[in-house]
Amino acid sequence: SSNSSSSSKHGKPTATTTMYMYQVDPFRARLVMRYPRFVEYSKKALDEVAASLIEELLVQGRMSTVQCVLSTVEQIQQRKEREVTSAQRDDRYTCRQAVIESFRRLVSGGYIERAKEISDEWHTQELEFEGLPKAKKARVEANVPEEDPTVVALLQGGQYKMLNRDAVWRVNISMFHDSLRAVSLGLLVSQRFGHKVQSSGSLVTAALKLAAHKRHADGAVDDDSRWAFAVSDITRYIPKAVLQGFEKRPGGAAINIFKSLMKLTTMTHPSALAEFEVADARPEHAKFQVATNKLLQHLQDRIIHQLILDSYGEVAARICVILLQNGHLEADAIAEAATVPIKDTREILHKLYRANYITLFNINQAKQHNPSNMLYMWAISRDRMLRTVNDTVNTCLLNMRLRRQHEVEIGKEWIERAKEAGATDENENEIDKLNYRKFCQGLERLDNAILQLDETLMALHDYSIIGAHGS
Repeated sequence: SSNSSSSSKHGKPTATTTMYMYQVDPFRARLVMRYPRFVEYSKKALDEVAASLIEELLVQGRMSTVQCVLSTVEQIQQRKEREVTSAQRDDRYTCRQAVIESFRRLVSGGYIERAKEISDEWHTQELEFEGLPKAKKARVEANVPEEDPTVVALLQGGQYKMLNRDAVWRVNISMFHDSLRAVSLGLLVSQRFGHKVQSSGSLVTAALKLAAHKRHADGAVDDDSRWAFAVSDITRYIPKAVLQGFEKRPGGAAINIFKSLMKLTTMTHPSALAEFEVADARPEHAKFQVATNKLLQHLQDRIIHQLILDSYGEVAARICVILLQNGHLEADAIAEAATVPIKDTREILHKLYRANYITLFNINQAKQHNPSNMLYMWAISRDRMLRTVNDTVNTCLLNMRLRRQHEVEIGKEWIERAKEAGATDENENEIDKLNYRKFCQGLERLDNAILQLDETLMALHDYSIIGAHGS
């Protein structure tokens, strides 16, 4: 922003012109479609009140403590208007208490973080200038939020002192990505080793959730202290049903969890866990470390392999694996390794080259340039392939969003008729009902496809930039 001011005869400023420059943040804009996923996770991890608070903060961007509490209470009350009648005013104080308690739990868990307060210097300077119009001064004063005395009194309690009423808060997006990554990698481990190690996915998810809590709630900076864990550290993050299953087995929960973790350290392709610190006297005090990078790389490789398989066929996916394992190869060697005729191999190689999945190196064997004496070596870079797949998924996501927008424009008539169906019998015709049902099914399929693409994009991009670490 830039400021310019004019001075009066006495040297005091009389007017200020402020010009604000805005720029679109593509990363934040892409996260908007992910907000419902964050709200749903908050509901499962905590409760509905916490989900409402997260939803309000996501919509508003950043809010002060009192504003956030009051706005969330207002949203909850609006949802209960149809159910609550005479007891609505009596329930409002209890609702404030519930919101503040959920606020405290979200801050303690690292899901909400403090943000720098945006000081409105323009309004502050205007109030000091001479000759400020009364109407303009009234608008400035109207923008100052009023504090609710009940909320302020509740915030002065001992357990809520961390919620400074003047603080400004925002949703910690990284914490949600860490938590969702824990669930995804736990599902991956369960699919790979669940038949060999009991509840292996739940144990990995619990360990990664603990690491996320250490990073965002406890502020742990050292990698060893953040990622290393003992059996007793992760028990609170293990689902109750899984923990009860360990407790019922001979030896108790701690010993059985330790045995499962030790067995998981022997699993490979990919490596999921490593023993970080040995404790011979008390085995349950031994420390372990999740191989997050290796698990994440395996998950990304599966996505890349499946995309190439669906787009270019089984032979193309096989060729990419051969190049990843062997490095630079000529077309003849690739054809022999893939057991495919050389003509088909060259055709597939050029398709992958045009799609930016592989690269071609020309090596001149003579002093003069002669194509017949040159060696053509094909190679592949995992980073290059990951960027290409990332761009492809982004393009698909954009096309899906545009398609959904187009379908909604076409189906405006059906949406309006559905809204009026309660007051009229216009949709009583069977053909209208069938067409409207098909329209809704089409939108639902597009929404599911968008959610799946967004989940794929998280695995390819967002999970890799939030401090992944592995042994």
